[in-house]
Amino acid sequence: MAKVNKGVDERGTYRAVYSSLWDDPDFRKLSPEGKLVFLNLRTSPLTNIPCLYNFYVDAIEKQTGLSRKIILRELKTLTERGDIEIEDGIVWVKNALRYDPNIFLNNELHVTSIIRSLQALPKLNIVQRFIEFYNLSVPKEKDKPFNIPPTIPPTIPYAKQEKEKEKEKEKEKEYISSEQETEELNLATLLFEKIKYRKSDFKKPNLQNWAIEIGRMMRIDNRSPGVIKTVIEWCQKDSFWQNNILSAEKLRKHFDALELKSKGENIGRTKPDNRTSISEDYPIDVQ
Repeated sequence: MAKVNKGVDERGTYRAVYSSLWDDPDFRKLSPEGKLVFLNLRTSPLTNIPCLYNFYVDAIEKQTGLSRKIILRELKTLTERGDIEIEDGIVWVKNALRYDPNIFLNNELHVTSIIRSLQALPKLNIVQRFIEFYNLSVPKEKDKPFNIPPTIPPTIPYAKQEKEKEKEKEKEKEYISSEQETEELNLATLLFEKIKYRKSDFKKPNLQNWAIEIGRMMRIDNRSPGVIKTVIEWCQKDSFWQNNILSAEKLRKHFDALELKSKGENIGRTKPDNRTSISEDYPIDVQ
């Protein structure tokens, strides 16, 4: 018997949801990443019976494998939709009890367990809203500190993480969808691979930063992915430009000249390219 109990402890706390969740119209409208974040909030080791608990973006990142910016994006979406509420590092997965087949609000023991979970939290407005939402009667009790389960190491609360990441807010806004983010990263990777093909010891850059720069080309400069790809392939074949376009930043800076020159090449070059310096044909700085 002791061996069985040990196995249960190793598996963690038991959580369950009704399978009809997958047919819920609102749930189906979520992106694949949104569904994963929602289910993590609903079933993670940190959650409790009322699904009102102290949560950490670091933990979600580790458990789901999603990047921080995608997690923050989906948390924002879930909040705007009214699926969750967040206050001072506390998250409430609203209507979580609706899809829990093991919890009944007309069961005195279940209600007692819910109240105990609430009493372990700080007295915040979000807790009071939960009590009013389910019309619970909670006896007054002094605040108790929230104890983080030993299976999850202490990390920075969500609210503090947001404050520390405020400088990156503009970059995060640039990512509209995971599909577009992948497209930008693919173009950044293409540029790197073209350069590395010619120079095998070329130091690998931060491709995420290159992807951000290409994203700006698409959204701010109105460059289409197809045109960007064509210009990348052309400039890395051109005997002159291939040695001057060694980053996404340089690609964006000289894109107009590159695009015009590549279009001229389609007609065909009638004389050898004997350029040794950009100043001969293009009086602009390539630094």
